[in-house]
Amino acid sequence: RTFPAVASTASDAVMKGEGDEALTMLLQHPNTARYVGFKLARWLLAYEPPEPVVAAAAATYAATGGDIAAMVRTILS
Repeated sequence: RTFPAVASTASDAVMKGEGDEALTMLLQHPNTARYVGFKLARWLLAYEPPEPVVAAAAATYAATGGDIAAMVRTILS
């Protein structure tokens, strides 16, 4: 899908709806969990974090709907 799908004369509500839809698509994409998990593990642990830690953080993201605090707890445990 490409954005914007409507003409530039669309109302603010239509454009906000498209923006919300784009963000939802990004948040639900399977690679988002791994990307965010990797970035958090890199920031909290090491430049090259262990793969099992990244995988656990990604699983936490998927299970919690993207709860960052839960991901941090997973990484540090």
